[in-house]
Amino acid sequence: MGRGKSEKGIHFIDTLAKEFRLLYEFSNKTLIPVHREIELCNSFLKIMTFRTDTTYELTTACLNGHDNIPPLIFHTLFENLLTHNVYEIGNTYHFTLEASKTSISRTYHLIVPKSKMRTPAKAIGQGTGSKYIKARLEESFPGNWTFQENETESERITEISIHDIS
Repeated sequence: MGRGKSEKGIHFIDTLAKEFRLLYEFSNKTLIPVHREIELCNSFLKIMTFRTDTTYELTTACLNGHDNIPPLIFHTLFENLLTHNVYEIGNTYHFTLEASKTSISRTYHLIVPKSKMRTPAKAIGQGTGSKYIKARLEESFPGNWTFQENETESERITEISIHDIS
């Protein structure tokens, strides 16, 4: 029995080390490939699964892993999601990140199940994480982006669009 816990502990430390390595790698970059950001998000979700005994899974659709985005954009969304919401322990939650592209823009939709808020809700999109995302988008794509957060009865949907791409 102790060996199982030991193996889980080693796996947790390896996952945490991977996240730290990625964070260090991204620390001085303005843009990174989407597939690297997804790698970081998956690492973060594994850490939170260990930490909370709740399973968080990310499904992606239609992403071009070689498109560039500012680092920690999606990671920040997940960090906010798990910090400010209460998901029931022991359950499995599925998050979806989809992309669509036209000749002049690409749009990312993060779709997550709604939960109870851990703290009283500020106006959507007004917290520190949202300010960070908006600042990084403006730094990389001045005036050519939009960031919106909306809710339905059962989901929270975040939409990030980058316009006038070539």
